[in-house]
Amino acid sequence: MKPADILKLNKPPIILIFGDAGTGKTALVSQAKNSYLMDFDNGMLTAANLKDKFYDLRQKIEFDIFVEPNPRKPIMYHKSLQTLSQISTKCQLNTWEYDSLIIDSMTGVAKTIMLTTMFEAEGDSTQKPERNHWGGMVSYMEAFMSYLRLLKNKLVIITAHTNSDENDKGQLLKTFPSSITKNYGLKSLPWMVDELWQASIRPEGAGTFGFYVDGSHKDKLITRTRSNFGLVRHDIIGLEGVLEKVGYRMSEESTVK
Repeated sequence: MKPADILKLNKPPIILIFGDAGTGKTALVSQAKNSYLMDFDNGMLTAANLKDKFYDLRQKIEFDIFVEPNPRKPIMYHKSLQTLSQISTKCQLNTWEYDSLIIDSMTGVAKTIMLTTMFEAEGDSTQKPERNHWGGMVSYMEAFMSYLRLLKNKLVIITAHTNSDENDKGQLLKTFPSSITKNYGLKSLPWMVDELWQASIRPEGAGTFGFYVDGSHKDKLITRTRSNFGLVRHDIIGLEGVLEKVGYRMSEESTVK
């Protein structure tokens, strides 16, 4: 194989898109063709009503909601893991009917992990986690992520929210609330993925705003591979256009044989 040959493989990447709430992450990822979305944040409620040029694409996505119906008796982490296990098995057999899996969002996954851990350890999901609970939460996150890495020949897109916070010097910081521990912080989670994009919203004048993703990462976050495509306006070119920047083309029909 020559270097040029690998570009012809059209290998689906694992992508992590992070950014503040309201930067269009769910609106972007729900454009994926022939895809299944696991909604941990009720994000599809907003995305489904968005009337833009990608509205028709968004109406075709299949999704299930994994938001806890009763946070005091959490069930969704184990339900989601069971779903991922079934998907993984079908992918290994090349019988899964979808080409892409969307996790929206990792922040929501972490929340249900925290609720589940506290309910199982203390019988009360509302308690604040202590040091002795972190190991269990990390194990649950590892189990979740391991299934994503096992998916065969499928595009995987994960979203994650960032929070704005200040340090003791009053400097603004961006952090993953989904980090659980430093092992899953903004500096460490990217090694699990192939592409890391930061979502943002920017004023365009006359009271209008543009929605962007940036793959350049001036803060030198590291992933295994990175296209470094720079800042692009995703509400104009859509998910398909952004994916072309990283050399991946979504198929028009299912790849299941």
